[in-house]
Amino acid sequence: MERFMIPFVAQESLRPLHRPPWKRSAVELIGRISTRYKHESCQMLLDLYAEVSSFGNIYNTQRDCPTHIARGVSAANQNRPNTFIREGITGLQFDSKGIYLASVTRSGCLTVLDFEALYCSTYGPYSSLFEDETKHVLHICTSQSLNAVHWNPTNQDEVCCISRHHNVVLLYDIGYVSSEPVEVLETRKPRFSQQELHNGLSDVVFASADKSRLLASGLDGAIYIWDRRVSNLPFVSLSSSSQSPINSIQLDVEDRVVFGASKQGIIHAWDLRGGRASFAFQSHNEVHHPLLTSLKVSSLLEKISPLKVRSFEP
Repeated sequence: MERFMIPFVAQESLRPLHRPPWKRSAVELIGRISTRYKHESCQMLLDLYAEVSSFGNIYNTQRDCPTHIARGVSAANQNRPNTFIREGITGLQFDSKGIYLASVTRSGCLTVLDFEALYCSTYGPYSSLFEDETKHVLHICTSQSLNAVHWNPTNQDEVCCISRHHNVVLLYDIGYVSSEPVEVLETRKPRFSQQELHNGLSDVVFASADKSRLLASGLDGAIYIWDRRVSNLPFVSLSSSSQSPINSIQLDVEDRVVFGASKQGIIHAWDLRGGRASFAFQSHNEVHHPLLTSLKVSSLLEKISPLKVRSFEP
């Protein structure tokens, strides 16, 4: 058997590999976090929140763009701030494929960009400090301030804009070269003149199942629902007893319940499946959308004992 065995020759030059310990397991087993581990974790967290890139709203061509004019006036009056200058981007959203980026400004501009072309023009081999406006898919200047923009999930050629100062929803088709909206939806005019101060819209959402249905939240504390096949006026409005401005709305996955977050920190929920009204003096043909519940966020947070104890710590 010895003739089939290979003699082993010891090599003094070979050294055992030194493997660094697994930091995570050490923290979990020992229960103590080293200072170096804290610094590395904080640096990783800062890298996650770091600015990857920025794209300025500066154009090569000089035309009557209210956003460009407001930027120039603001730069000239840095030492004397003017509250009447409407500057800044207020809404931003990608389409479902992440190809086109839509943005709106306080000055009333709607811009649709090809994000890849925008990125290459800023950080590519032929980058420039100025944005080439000729590469915009759509650039529309409206006469009113815009605060939010949303894509239609069932029709990616359609984008809508709303304003906190007006009671209309503007729908644009990026396939048409036109500065006019293809459709304008509006809420009903207020009965009293004092309500006009809170007659704007804060958020809008499309129904995923029904492409003709659209919902918007108002500063008057109501949620308006349109059926675009019927009329440009809402066929129903949802309201709560608080009448506090609703800042944001969201539909559930099945479009059965709509949630509205109010300025007072209360989340309201309405049932959109409807039902017949049970009030004695109400019409039997009227569809009633009851308020399911109202939850105050601060009260729910107080029920979480760790947060409640930490809030009283100095």
